[in-house]
Amino acid sequence: MTTPGSLFAQRYRVGAERSDFAFVDSVEALDEKLHRRVIITMVKERFASNAAFVERFTEHARAGLHVVHPALARTYDVDTDPASGNVYMVTELVAGQSLHERLKQGPLDTSTAAGLFKQAALGLEYARSRGLHHLGLSPRKIWITPAGRAVVSGLSLSALASQTAPTADFLASASNTSGYLAPEQILGTPTGEATDIYALGLCLSEALCARPTWDRNLRGEALVLRAASLPVLPGAAIESVPAEIDVLIAAATEPDATARTMTLSTLAERLEE
Repeated sequence: MTTPGSLFAQRYRVGAERSDFAFVDSVEALDEKLHRRVIITMVKERFASNAAFVERFTEHARAGLHVVHPALARTYDVDTDPASGNVYMVTELVAGQSLHERLKQGPLDTSTAAGLFKQAALGLEYARSRGLHHLGLSPRKIWITPAGRAVVSGLSLSALASQTAPTADFLASASNTSGYLAPEQILGTPTGEATDIYALGLCLSEALCARPTWDRNLRGEALVLRAASLPVLPGAAIESVPAEIDVLIAAATEPDATARTMTLSTLAERLEE
């Protein structure tokens, strides 16, 4: 996008590159006007000539402007780069560490995990009430702030990837989410609230075990076979995990989306219990 230390759009001091999604260029930056850390994201050059894709990027970015919740990373601005003419979005750089990084230190205890995932579920429920689904949840998109609060990132871009990817393999490669794709994403059937519930269930299981349920490198036929499989529950490996948590994760990760009858609100309530 531009070199570290340079000034982007006469406002943002560019920092380190990010590699969250394969179809965009992202950099960390300092907003010198408002003195806050942000992420600037623009469609990669090789996709920028696809007017329809750029339009979808713009639509998803603008939709995120109206979703404001403490458990969701903010979208601050959508504008046009005067140098290239390309649309870019400015989002919150969440302080803290991702769940992915945190789990390198070991699993979370049940109480801590339940509290964090309750917050994440409530944030996603708010997004749902505004007509948006994440569709790309993974431990890399769930952040733990220094205050111990959960914040979900990637709302607009994850949905864009899920809704525009021609195949599950392409989606898995573009967003690094193979291990967390819901069966309906793998099979190309409709997605929605149940899709986010499935991914939350897998992430919760991983938080308790400090290891993923599915291999993130699965592709092709192996990925399709996984779509019909029931995940191993954390209680099978860790005696301290309450049976109620296993029941909750099992309900959240039913392969058939129509069998996932709980809502995000219900999931948050059960985690509160």
